[in-house]
Amino acid sequence: MKTPTPLLTLGTHYEQLLGLVPPWKVTEVIIDTTALTVVIHVEATGEQALSCPQCATPCPRYDHREERSWRHLDTMQFTTTIVARIPRVSCLEHGIISTTTPWAHDLARFTLLFERFAIDVLHAAASVTQAKKILKLSWDQFHLIQTRAVARGLERRECEPIAHVGVDEKSFLKGHHYASLATDIDKG
Repeated sequence: MKTPTPLLTLGTHYEQLLGLVPPWKVTEVIIDTTALTVVIHVEATGEQALSCPQCATPCPRYDHREERSWRHLDTMQFTTTIVARIPRVSCLEHGIISTTTPWAHDLARFTLLFERFAIDVLHAAASVTQAKKILKLSWDQFHLIQTRAVARGLERRECEPIAHVGVDEKSFLKGHHYASLATDIDKG
């Protein structure tokens, strides 16, 4: 059995919880007990080369983008946000380009873990309205999370022939409004 590692600082605690590895490091954690927020400042430290996100070639650092924030899973009842300045690298092939973060997609304002949790809440909730209320999100924010989840699912989808297809039509609303459902009978 693995021996638990004692925590030395709050920064170390969040580095372990976020699964951060060098060059990423928690530099500051701000807890506001009045606003019920936790803000985790993360930085790409050190001078080692970072990889170009396009070709994975190690490249020298160029500079950093402006500070950005991402909503993360709540820390108990505290809304948690990750704040960082994303480094840019100078790639010979692709020019000056922003690196990726291990916690979120390029343009997202939510971490991957938060987006996954939001979809789980949607599955458990009675409606999108209820799910967005639980997570304190707007319609637009929830729609973007759903759109990215569908895109990730389509990327993972295997395109193989379907041997047995089941087809059903469901009527909805008044009149003749139908939705056709096609299902892979073998996989469910």
